[in-house]
Amino acid sequence: MAHLVTPDQGEFAAHMCSRLCHDLISPVGAIANGLEILSEETDPDMRAQVIDLLSQSVQVTTAKLRFFRMAFGAPGGLGGTMDAREVEAAVQDFMEAGKTRLVWGITSGSLPKVHIKYLLIAAMNAADSLVRGGEVSLSGDPESGYTLSATGPKVVIDREIKTILTAGANQNHMVSRYAPYVLMMSVLQEAGVGLTLNLDAASLSLALQV
Repeated sequence: MAHLVTPDQGEFAAHMCSRLCHDLISPVGAIANGLEILSEETDPDMRAQVIDLLSQSVQVTTAKLRFFRMAFGAPGGLGGTMDAREVEAAVQDFMEAGKTRLVWGITSGSLPKVHIKYLLIAAMNAADSLVRGGEVSLSGDPESGYTLSATGPKVVIDREIKTILTAGANQNHMVSRYAPYVLMMSVLQEAGVGLTLNLDAASLSLALQV
């Protein structure tokens, strides 16, 4: 397992919040703009188009908030597991909001909540590497581990992210851009889960050894 620095909790939380706000500002801004136009527009056809765009932006915002709550929030509800179908639906909606296809191959009917957290963060990070769109697949089970892969016309992970995934984070990585990767490695380390990275120009693969 890669070595991780221990970030200042307040500073790291600020960087993580900045990243999540960055992901939400576009659809939320579109809602605000649409409502402003709707308050002034009188043409029925134009109003119908604006309402359709508002509906799309609301769906994207809802999908992202649901995903972020599951990935970054405190586990809620009773018990230590969650129905895998609920997790799949959250990931599916999030990926569709980002124009990425999801292939769900996890065979278990329920998933430990700690597994859900690092699987979702890893899926989000994998989708970020698909600069021209593509496909993210998740497979495996809680006993034997999981494999997560991202494939597309171009897969890009910069040198600093590779460092975080293979050697661990340092103080230079305590910025908003890298916060989800630092958090993922921290969650994996806390759960005692190993990670193996394979990367080429068209695919990325993460093997998570439970």
